[in-house]
Amino acid sequence: MTNVKYGKNKVIFNQGTIDDCMYDIVSGSVAIISGYQTEREKLLAILEAGASFGEMGMIENLPRSAAAVANSETELNVIEAGEFNEYFKDKPGKVLSIIRNTTGRIRALTAEYVDACSCIAQYCECEENGEKVSPELLERLTRISLVGKKK
Repeated sequence: MTNVKYGKNKVIFNQGTIDDCMYDIVSGSVAIISGYQTEREKLLAILEAGASFGEMGMIENLPRSAAAVANSETELNVIEAGEFNEYFKDKPGKVLSIIRNTTGRIRALTAEYVDACSCIAQYCECEENGEKVSPELLERLTRISLVGKKK
């Protein structure tokens, strides 16, 4: 395991890269951002000390699904794929922490997806019936389209 430090706004990894490691936040915080520095940029999460990230890309050996950027002065432990089993033997509580983090992200994304589908269905119904879209529906559509948008 290697310990590294990142200054505020420094990129830890970019979306689309393939790496064989995950990270534990020792201090500071990390922003997980989809579409980083593009017009479609969305802030997915801010992770604080004690959290882990990057496990999906490491386990699946697939490109990173989002960028990770230091949100403040940040210290990380880097866990390489080859150290993974030993790391969890030394820190068995981290397995449960990673599972909880992953299932929490899935649960939140599911709720956002269901809400988005409902809004789209209501909008389509208004269009099909030639009805005016209510201000409330427009507000919901706007909110959903901006969920997590980095300011």
